[in-house]
Amino acid sequence: MWCPKCKNEYIAGITTCSDCNIPLVEELTEENTKAYEDASIPLSDFFPEDFEEENGNPSSAPKPKVYVKKDLKYEDVKSTAYTFIIVGIVGIAFLILIGLDVISLSMASYMRTLMLFVMGALFLIFLVIGIRYFKKLSSLKDEIAEEENASKDILDWFLANHSATSIDSEITDKPSEEEQLYFARYEVMIQELRRQFPSLEESFADHMIEEIYEKLFINQ
Repeated sequence: MWCPKCKNEYIAGITTCSDCNIPLVEELTEENTKAYEDASIPLSDFFPEDFEEENGNPSSAPKPKVYVKKDLKYEDVKSTAYTFIIVGIVGIAFLILIGLDVISLSMASYMRTLMLFVMGALFLIFLVIGIRYFKKLSSLKDEIAEEENASKDILDWFLANHSATSIDSEITDKPSEEEQLYFARYEVMIQELRRQFPSLEESFADHMIEEIYEKLFINQ
């Protein structure tokens, strides 16, 4: 086995060049070595399509975002708000005790004053951040209600107009492997969903397909 870039030879069983981190070839040819001399020739012409992903360079194709349900986001924001508020209040209370000499610190007076000023400003910022997060909670409550209504409408419509049998009937050359069958069903379902709800956010549409798939094919 040979590396088409540095042209080092490797023993059988090794498939990637340790220096160049690229796939090895069985023999050096003008074509596979020229790929590294001529930048205008894409490496994908000589190597598998997943070459970039295998070597730590993910494809430039956009990856779908993972949908986070609004109630989970609400709990996360609430937890963050409480954390900043509690840290801010406890911190300011601690500084007040230091300022009143209830808690004594052995340091120069100017250092003590500087510490109180800097730490006081920091804990005040914590309080402000916590309050801002709390303000987000009211809007998130409305978003939770909207999400629940939208989910119910989509789920009711899909289950009323489609079934597991009707979805499978749309698949030509039905795969025998479960994973391939899932993706075939997914394509049919996502097309139907987008046809009825064209403005649906992509990540939310994927989330709804997961729920619908579970009801039609798993918990049937």
